[in-house]
Amino acid sequence: MPLYEYLCDDCQEQVSLFFRSFAEVETKPAVCPQCGGGSLERIISQVAVVQAGKGVQVGAVSPSSQPAADTSDPKTLARSMREAGQGQDFGREFKEVATRLEAGEKPATIEKSLRKRAGQSTQTH
Repeated sequence: MPLYEYLCDDCQEQVSLFFRSFAEVETKPAVCPQCGGGSLERIISQVAVVQAGKGVQVGAVSPSSQPAADTSDPKTLARSMREAGQGQDFGREFKEVATRLEAGEKPATIEKSLRKRAGQSTQTH
């Protein structure tokens, strides 16, 4: 059951939306629970990693305690990701995404290729 973070273009609030299935993410329009607006941009959520013997490790930076990363600039987003993940091992995919962002690749392009690799639908909101 996926939970996604969005930034509402209408009220500028960061909101979390719960979906009953991944299929529902593809078919149900995202609506801001604060203002009812439909102009939402999906943003990268805080990451949690479960490792055997270590339990759950959550990213060092809480989204509410830090200013939102500039998602329009891949290099700035990569820097924010690396800072948030400092001292944590989030695995190969995290490193790959950060490296691709640092090279200037757009987040939507990266997400599409990772979804394709995982066999998921490439449609995003």
